[in-house]
Amino acid sequence: MAPEAWTAAAVISANFGLGTLTFASLVILALGGRISLRQEALAIGNPLEIGYNRINPRRLVRDVAVFTFGIELIGMLLLYALWVPHLGWANAVWPAVFHSVSAFCNAGFSTFSDNLMGFHNAPLILLAIPSVVIGFVAIDKLLFGDFFRDAIFVDAKAHPAMDVLREHFHGATAMALHGFVTLPFFLALAGVLLAWFFYLKRPDIPDMLAQRFSALYALLVNKYYLDRLNEIVFAGGARAIGLGLWKGGDVAVIDGVAVNGTARLVGWFAGAIRFVQSGYIYHYAFAMLIGIAIALFFFLTLPYVWPALTAR
Repeated sequence: MAPEAWTAAAVISANFGLGTLTFASLVILALGGRISLRQEALAIGNPLEIGYNRINPRRLVRDVAVFTFGIELIGMLLLYALWVPHLGWANAVWPAVFHSVSAFCNAGFSTFSDNLMGFHNAPLILLAIPSVVIGFVAIDKLLFGDFFRDAIFVDAKAHPAMDVLREHFHGATAMALHGFVTLPFFLALAGVLLAWFFYLKRPDIPDMLAQRFSALYALLVNKYYLDRLNEIVFAGGARAIGLGLWKGGDVAVIDGVAVNGTARLVGWFAGAIRFVQSGYIYHYAFAMLIGIAIALFFFLTLPYVWPALTAR
C-alpha cells in the first residue's frame, strides 16, 4: 500500500473509530478553540448531568473504550486469521485492523477494490454475526429462561447439569473473559507460538522431527488413515455393491432373464410351432380337434371349478 493510501486509511479509520464529533472536538482543542455559550448551555443540559453524582464520566469513558477496543481486537484477530493465507503475515495486519474498526462502527468502508461484495453471500458470515449478537444479549434467557418454552425441555432431576451451570454462570462478559484463563486458550496460544517458531524462525526443526518420528509423522499426515479407511471400506464397499447389483441384477436377471429370456422363449416356442405347420390337412385337423377338446374341457368344468376356487 502506498504511503498516501496508508495516511488516508489511517485518517478514515480514526475518524469513524473515535467518532466524527469526537475527532472534530479534538481538532478544535488542538487548534486552541473553545466552545461557544450555546454549546456550554447544551452541555449543562446533558443527560449525564442529571445523574452526575451517580455516574463517573472518567470511568464511563474507560469502560466504553475497553469494551470497544476489546471487541475490535477480537474482530481483528479473526479477520487476520482469515486473510493470512491470501495476503501474507505482514500484509494482513492492516486490513484486519481497518475492517474490524469499520465493521464495529457500522461504517461499511473497505480497502478492497470490490468493497466487501465478495463476502455478501457467504452463509457463515450471515449466520455468525447475528448469532454472536443474539447470543451475547439473550444468553441468560436462552439457557435458563423460557425462550424455547415447550420446544426444548430439560428434566432437572434427570439432568442437573443446567442447575450446576446456573450457579456458576455470571453473564456473557464474564464467560468470555474467563475463556482467556482456561487451559484450552493457553494450549491454542502455545500452538500458534510453536507454529510461528517452527515455520518462520526454525523451519529445520519440523524436518528433523519428521525424520526422527517418521511413524507418527506418517500417521498424522495421513490423518490417522481415516480417509483410506473411508476410501477402501465405505466408498470401495459402495462401489462393489453397485457393481454387483449392475452385473448380477441388471445384466444377468433383468436383461438376461426377463428381457432377453422372454425373447429367447418366444423364439423357441415359435420354432416348436413351426414344425406343426407342415402343410398336411390331417395335421391341421388334429390340431383343431385338440383345440376343441381343450375348449370343451374349459367350458364344461368351469361352472364346477370356479365356485370352488372363489369360495372362502
